[in-house]
Amino acid sequence: MVDFNLQAMLHRDLVVEKTSQDQQFDNEIDKFLEQNEDINFYNDPFNSPAIKITRLRAKIKDELELKPLSKYIESALKVLVHDGKILSSKDQYRELMEAFSHAQEFINKPREDLANYQTILQIKDTEMETITKVAIEEFNHGKFDDCMAIFILLTTLRPDIANYWYRAGISAQKSALLDLAVKFYNTALELEDGNMGPHLFLIDCYLSLKKFSEARSQFDKAKSLSETKEMDEASKALFLKLESKIKALL
Repeated sequence: MVDFNLQAMLHRDLVVEKTSQDQQFDNEIDKFLEQNEDINFYNDPFNSPAIKITRLRAKIKDELELKPLSKYIESALKVLVHDGKILSSKDQYRELMEAFSHAQEFINKPREDLANYQTILQIKDTEMETITKVAIEEFNHGKFDDCMAIFILLTTLRPDIANYWYRAGISAQKSALLDLAVKFYNTALELEDGNMGPHLFLIDCYLSLKKFSEARSQFDKAKSLSETKEMDEASKALFLKLESKIKALL
């Protein structure tokens, strides 16, 4: 199988319209975060837990407002129904379809008494793995829009997992949605800033968007991280390439 992250490093491109999201989804986010206030998403010791949660709440709300969430969910479900049958085992596909059997009802009539979509759809960890597998296969077959839709669904099910935001960012970047990719990479880094991948891809996006100040600032963070964190060969190559571009701006 083609390595998802490596392939993204070898091929990257680049706009997104922003629409407002139904207040119902804001309420769902608030409930989820209020029930998980013990999660430490930030390393700043001068911020109280309440401030940290408030910031993350604002961040996730911003992501959900990019487009109507139901559109992404419906798109992801269609892909999972059609391609999931081919890309997963018979048992995995059956379990996944059972898990999503009542999803359309929720999309049409959001409920107010549940904290997040994983709770709403009662999705098991093994089923999350199956969804991720399908998303990666979509990416490896060049279906970047479908891959992005599935990872956006995964970020909805578990907004606290940085890797889902990261991979949503990679597929958005491959779909020429740089502004959207930037938001996803930044969210991934808010959750887990020790992963070099989002730093490097974020620099690449900023350079393509001609946001040179942001690119230099992000590169400084990546350079500092590189002093304590070992990189694989592909990451090193990308780091050096970006370093040359940053130096050319000086």
